[in-house]
Amino acid sequence: MAGTAALPHVLMRFFTTPSVRDARWSAGWSLLFIALLYLTAPAYAAFARYVVLKDVVGKPIDQLPDWAQKWAQTGLFKVIDKNGDGIIQWAELDLHRDIVVLATPEIAGLTMLVGYFVMARALALKYKVSETNTLQRMEKLRDMGVLYEELYNNLREAFLLLQELRLKSQINKLQRGETPDNYVNPEELTKIEKDLLKDAFKVVEEFQNFVETKYLTYIPR
Repeated sequence: MAGTAALPHVLMRFFTTPSVRDARWSAGWSLLFIALLYLTAPAYAAFARYVVLKDVVGKPIDQLPDWAQKWAQTGLFKVIDKNGDGIIQWAELDLHRDIVVLATPEIAGLTMLVGYFVMARALALKYKVSETNTLQRMEKLRDMGVLYEELYNNLREAFLLLQELRLKSQINKLQRGETPDNYVNPEELTKIEKDLLKDAFKVVEEFQNFVETKYLTYIPR
């Protein structure tokens, strides 16, 4: 927390407020939300451990859940039946630390788009990119030569399109008196928006193939 408090984008808040009191409140709120972010990291790991204990440990090797069978192909998730009884024990699991970040979206049943933005975050962590904004992360990865120019431009356009469609859907739901969420009903999209969304999915697939070729043998689809 002390290190985070000294980050430039936090310190700058002291120079953008009209008074010392406002600066303290501004920095205080910033640190509060940073603390919430830090507290969710252990929760994220605890969720992954709980799922492994519930769905994997104590089960026959030939009855692994689909996500475990798929991620086993990457080498990040390994089961070694040391005692030969065919039942998985916790000590017989070899889990790579990256599996928590990469597999949790699929374990939780989130959409593949969420999974690929998590993948972008994983790339940022791998190359020590400190930016917290998704677009800034991708721009930095491009500048570092991790993403080639055309893929970066396509990912950027796809991301902005998805954000626009989500915002439009949320506004429409508010106008109808409904609770806004992240679901976008394809039936409410215009023909042009549907075509653009199809192109965005092609970009996501291109990104998947890029990461799969460069880093892994398999990425869940």
